[in-house]
Amino acid sequence: MYKYGFIDRPSYILALEEHLDLVEKNIRYEIQADYIAEMVRKVLYDEYGNSIYTSGLKVITTIKKKNQRVANQAIENGIINYMNRQPLRIPEGFINLDDKSFNDKKTKKQFLRKALRSFKTYNNFIPGIVLSTQPYKIEVFLKNNQFITIYKKNLGLLKKDLAKENSQEKLIKPGSVMRFFKKKKDWIVTQLPEVESALISMDPNTGAIVALVGGFSFKKNKYNHVTQAHRQPGSIFKPFIISSALEKGITPSTIINDGL
Repeated sequence: MYKYGFIDRPSYILALEEHLDLVEKNIRYEIQADYIAEMVRKVLYDEYGNSIYTSGLKVITTIKKKNQRVANQAIENGIINYMNRQPLRIPEGFINLDDKSFNDKKTKKQFLRKALRSFKTYNNFIPGIVLSTQPYKIEVFLKNNQFITIYKKNLGLLKKDLAKENSQEKLIKPGSVMRFFKKKKDWIVTQLPEVESALISMDPNTGAIVALVGGFSFKKNKYNHVTQAHRQPGSIFKPFIISSALEKGITPSTIINDGL
């Protein structure tokens, strides 16, 4: 625009300094099914090439809105429950709250927003800065501009750490960056998972896929653990072992001493 005279140089300089936050805008879709959308895109691209981006194609899938919503919730709940059973890890980041901008009421919120700018939001796992800690309570500023307080029952992951008397041994201190998840009306403290999870639900009568979640977050990892991950053998080898045992005269009623 500056090159062709639509804006002057001061506007051009200001525009260059403006922070672009394209990925972080939480666009709300009627249904969150990013892995399904990517599967559809790949099929269409293999068939029609680059024309799919301009031809206005309309695709109807077998995904059901209610099933997909429940599948998304199941993955998130499963991951949170798993994380609460694991030891607390070192916080994702740390912000120095001794900064003058933080202690000035006029610039405090701006300082906190800027400090969280580099931390991306994945699904409903919102980054936040711990502002104060007590044995049964923490105060937090979230990236969505909310100040929240989390009490004892939702501090499961931090319970042991907050109870430590020696502050030098604590992992969670004012300035620690953690993740926060809203479950119904309560906020829960958690961390980004180091594990992945996947879910697929199919109609047994037709084989139609009614819900599919390929991983924790498509934004964080586009690898689809439903369609791209190699399945582990599991029980596939059991027929070979059992058939060999039957050939040797072992029956389902045979008692084997496994104490040796």
